[in-house]
Amino acid sequence: MARATPQLVSSVEAIFEALTCFGNNNFAVTDDLFLAVGAGCFPVGASLNHCCRPNCLLAYELLPGHLPVQAVRVMEPVLAGEEL
Repeated sequence: MARATPQLVSSVEAIFEALTCFGNNNFAVTDDLFLAVGAGCFPVGASLNHCCRPNCLLAYELLPGHLPVQAVRVMEPVLAGEEL
């Protein structure tokens, strides 16, 4: 019976690129008290613009046995088409 073997990263450059992407796009995963419990890479959250007067915050849904889910929570009414 053939065994599946994990694919190895092909080069040092690929490892460096992955670590650079994570370093520039990771988020502290926080619990309900906003205490950091880990880190994760969330492409949708990383694509949000930010400003000095935010109208939303990022929260995390943490369920045992599941990967964290990043959720955008608005802090004030937001009009259709308004930037988050």
